[in-house]
Amino acid sequence: MVDTFIIDTFAPSKNRNVRKITKEDWLISGSFLTIYVVWGATYLFVSFAVRQIMPFYLSGIRFLSAALLLLLIGFFGR
Repeated sequence: MVDTFIIDTFAPSKNRNVRKITKEDWLISGSFLTIYVVWGATYLFVSFAVRQIMPFYLSGIRFLSAALLLLLIGFFGR
């Protein structure tokens, strides 16, 4: 009885709604991958930079560079 349940549960069925991966699915996956890489690289960068730059200056540099990047995106992103 258990073997039948496993076979019936995991066997391919014609009634399942299987769809192809679309361009939007790839964009969503790529966006998440970009977030993971950028976020992880930020932690790695901070761990190395704190050894060389004082934390207060490092925070100032990070916020200033983020502000400039957002400003450029705001002006030229249209």
